[in-house]
Amino acid sequence: MGLFAMLAAIAAVALAEHGNLRGAAAQPWDYANFHVGDWQKKGYPLCAGLPALPEHPHNEWQSPIDIPPRPDGAKARADDGEGLQLSAEGEGCHRVRMEHNGHTWEANFAALGCTSLVATWKGKNYTMQELHFHVESENMLGGHHQDMEVHMVHQADDGSQLVIAQFLARSQAVDEENPFLNETFRLFEQTYRDVELSGMLMNPYAGLLRAGEEFYSFLGSLTTPPCTSGLEWIVMREPTWISPGDMDSFEEYLMSPAGYQADSYGRDDRPVQPLNGRPIALGSISATNFLGGGTSGAPALSP
Repeated sequence: MGLFAMLAAIAAVALAEHGNLRGAAAQPWDYANFHVGDWQKKGYPLCAGLPALPEHPHNEWQSPIDIPPRPDGAKARADDGEGLQLSAEGEGCHRVRMEHNGHTWEANFAALGCTSLVATWKGKNYTMQELHFHVESENMLGGHHQDMEVHMVHQADDGSQLVIAQFLARSQAVDEENPFLNETFRLFEQTYRDVELSGMLMNPYAGLLRAGEEFYSFLGSLTTPPCTSGLEWIVMREPTWISPGDMDSFEEYLMSPAGYQADSYGRDDRPVQPLNGRPIALGSISATNFLGGGTSGAPALSP
């Protein structure tokens, strides 16, 4: 059996069993071992960035990446002038599940059926499924990591996926804490267990993004197993500044008994992957359709 056929057969089994958005683990994996490149050896062949099944074109375009300061394709608009449009019906989600996925905390909207948060990109609507955080940032910019990165993971009706990534940078000069981030980190600290929150508005778009802000866009992959390729990636150019206290609280969580992975070194980021000639373009948020801030009200908790 040739290399391509062998990889295709392995990938078919892996993807049939583990086709969910973030990737259920066929075998245990952790970030420390991925830093030595063994995820593909544990049953995740796509993570190797080699040719795969026809339905996974450009598997060599894995994520995250180091975005050059002046990408070759950055002069071309990524969106044919339409931009990225963000909307929040009813101002956002009033129910969300805060849960630990085995590697980091996430705010899961799909678990409780909230479909209010929608990003329109290249004429297709993507509904936000969940958001989660990485320390340090997974994507790099001009050879440098940012302190943190939040990933807002979306999915369209046809199963295609979009990730909107926002860098977070610690600053002693922050006069006021970002209300959305401050409240989200506070909830992580308070719960440390899977919990459903109700009676609370959560709108990450309003908390992190503004019309007119620019971003880089490119094709990539999931950054965790099974490393599925063909995802649309949008990475905002400018970071959101956060207070040292908010940053510290999440780092402390990763090193706590609740969040610690014994050999993760307190980080949850995949190393950057080769660009392999992929085009990177510039775009901007052309419109937002929502009111209010990121979080409000006192949530009711239930396990």
